Amino acid sequence: MKKAKKAVAKMPEKSLPFFAMGALFIALSLFLSFAPGVTRGWGLNYIAGFDTWVIALFYLCLLCFLLPSTNQYLVKQITAFSRQSIIATLRKHRYLLFAVLSIAAIGVFRLLKIKYVIGGDLLNRIPGVEHGEFAPEEYLSMWVLHHLYVWLHELFDFTGFQAVQLADYIIGGLFVFFALCTANLLGNTFLKKVAAFIISTLSCAILLQFCGYNEMYAFALLFLQLYFFTSLLCLKDKIHLFVPAVILLTGIAFHMMLACMLPSLVLLCYGKGLWKYPLFRNKITIIILILLSLPFLYFAFQNVLLPRMLPLEAPEGSLSLFSIAHVKEFSNSQLLGGGTGFYLAHATHL
Repeated sequence: MKKAKKAVAKMPEKSLPFFAMGALFIALSLFLSFAPGVTRGWGLNYIAGFDTWVIALFYLCLLCFLLPSTNQYLVKQITAFSRQSIIATLRKHRYLLFAVLSIAAIGVFRLLKIKYVIGGDLLNRIPGVEHGEFAPEEYLSMWVLHHLYVWLHELFDFTGFQAVQLADYIIGGLFVFFALCTANLLGNTFLKKVAAFIISTLSCAILLQFCGYNEMYAFALLFLQLYFFTSLLCLKDKIHLFVPAVILLTGIAFHMMLACMLPSLVLLCYGKGLWKYPLFRNKITIIILILLSLPFLYFAFQNVLLPRMLPLEAPEGSLSLFSIAHVKEFSNSQLLGGGTGFYLAHATHL
């Protein structure tokens, strides 16, 4: 009993470093979002574009999960709720529940519609969608959206902007559905399932893409989520390795940015039996092989797929592979989609 009391007494002390780190990121986010004269980094300050009530609710929820007292209270309430008889019923019809929540998410994305242009390729992409001129790095996304626009324009006189907005909302609903399916696989208790969904989805800015952002990322993010889900099924021996591999390759056709997930496919192959071969028994060997392959992949990308898209050297003012501007852009991208790392980290322990 004494040991238990001591453990309970020390809990707040153990949580202090996490609280301090969370408070630091909240303070940094507030500073970057609202301090006058500060250069914006959209990975941290994306929340500034929403209405005031959304911003206030967002930071209030963050504090509830961050503060030890409210965090422990929420954990107790969720745990108690998980013992209710309704949870057993919901478990039996979990996919129907996921479908209902996903449809509700479409309404939320519509409610939180982006009311300003964030900056990016919007002015290039929307005319391309309307006129059938497709950028090679997101060819399949633009092809699908073009045909959707043509159909909606003929029936309802939609503009390209409105067609992409509608696609964002609907694709976002599908994304939420498969995110719920993935969280269901990751957690072995109701609390862990809820935590997996919150950490990997609600806590990162990736959902911004489904609020009418009018860029070409929605399809890619949906296929990324599908890749996570099917990879977990594959690791659990529910489906063949072929399925996540095809989904990832299809996702790359929708947007070339998913090519960055190819090394994870190698690790998935390792988890499914590559480790049985003498050459690959040591995980360090796999990591070294991936690192050694990166220069070759880079040069193949430059010379075959998208020549000189991100050169080693570039004229002043342009992005190059090792430029400070690219490092900032890369960091912002990681912050926007930071929750996806939770899937990758968790999957390695299955």
